[in-house]
Amino acid sequence: MLIPRAVANKKHKEDIAELKAPDKFVSFWTRVGERLSRHRRGLVTVVVTILAATAALQVGRYVFSKRDGETSRAFAKIEQVANGGLIPATGDAPKFDDGVAHFKTDEERKQAALKEADAFLAAHNKGKLAALAKLLKAGFLRDLGKNDEAIAVYQPLSSSDDLSSELRLIALDGLALAQEAVGQTDAAIATLDKLA
Repeated sequence: MLIPRAVANKKHKEDIAELKAPDKFVSFWTRVGERLSRHRRGLVTVVVTILAATAALQVGRYVFSKRDGETSRAFAKIEQVANGGLIPATGDAPKFDDGVAHFKTDEERKQAALKEADAFLAAHNKGKLAALAKLLKAGFLRDLGKNDEAIAVYQPLSSSDDLSSELRLIALDGLALAQEAVGQTDAAIATLDKLA
């Protein structure tokens, strides 16, 4: 079937007009590009600010994680000394190097652990690990028979918010035992009432 010439010309003109008209997709991105170029300085400022904030956040995370790691290692040293081995009754040094300190008596081991706890508290006196180190220190003092000093450490710990409720119970128990050891029976009973 033949298409009349006038209709074909009209169709051809419409096709040419359609080709000359900008593509909708291209025109959208062209408009976006024009707007971005008008606000170039503000966009660069926003991008630089976001990158700087991200870099600062990463540096902060690194610094805090490094500090927390050092604190954890220092605290672990208290436990390592407290759990150190005893030299056999023969008095011979251990024949192997296990990386753990060895002591002649349990009292020596407690003294060394007490020194480590004091050193830790001198460097790290705030936070949950510091409160836990104080709890260990009070236990070492009580084990060494220094119950008056242990009471002075246990009393603030028994109401501290830095300790969990379970550790506060341990502090109350240690406080009651130290009070009983120095003859403060009424105070020990009152402390056990709090514990109950």
